[in-house]
Amino acid sequence: MILTILLPSLVGCAMGPDTSTLLADTQVVMVRSDPPALGAGQVATLETLIVDPQERGLEVMQWTCTFAGEGCLEPQFAMDESDPWPGLVYEDSERFEGSVMASPALAEVLGPEPVPLLSIWTLACEPGLCPLMDAEGDALMEGLESPADLLQDLPIYGVSLSQRRIRVAGVPLEATNPTIVCEGPSEGVVEEEMAFSCTVEGEFAEQAAVYGYANSGGWEGQSVQILNGAVELDYNYFPSEEPGPVDLYLVLQDGNGGSALWEATVDVQ
Repeated sequence: MILTILLPSLVGCAMGPDTSTLLADTQVVMVRSDPPALGAGQVATLETLIVDPQERGLEVMQWTCTFAGEGCLEPQFAMDESDPWPGLVYEDSERFEGSVMASPALAEVLGPEPVPLLSIWTLACEPGLCPLMDAEGDALMEGLESPADLLQDLPIYGVSLSQRRIRVAGVPLEATNPTIVCEGPSEGVVEEEMAFSCTVEGEFAEQAAVYGYANSGGWEGQSVQILNGAVELDYNYFPSEEPGPVDLYLVLQDGNGGSALWEATVDVQ
């Protein structure tokens, strides 16, 4: 079957970089779950990447929400009062790893077909901007139940809120993430518009997408068709007039909850 993989943040009618691909503010770039889908009781490794282009520091809060119609089930999973929201963690770095478990209790209510029941929410802020960052946890409960409402009381800049959905089934699953491998300029030097040739591989749904990010310049892309299996794609990067090192990212999402990251640092001259 032929699928279409869209580059939502890359597509543009005019030649040149898309300004939405420039990382100018705090942003959650990727939250990757391995494996990308879980059976009840299974554990996944979480890999999180956040950028801080202004180098002002980060306060990061990450938590799970197992949604069952109204609110999250996490308070019901708590083992004692000292841990009122299982899975809530605090970080202060751009990269960190963690883990997430689909509650074993879900085996009693879920069948063999995975459903997007578990969400990973990540709130990244410049220090002092997020008043809900209370290490005691007392002031967080209401906000965690309605994560999307958090942004209403937060500044526009210096804040990024991300949701990553994980499919869960009542039986063990063997899901895998896609892969993306790219080749760029020799010796990592970019002087003008440059095409990066990438190979993507996996099982893609119709919502499959690639998102490009750079902390200087920007990406331009196009819609392309991919077949099941390995496919080669080209993405164009446009450097800015300011020389120096630039961090580049391409995030592949397969539409099934799986994701992959390609990153490189190039020297713009």
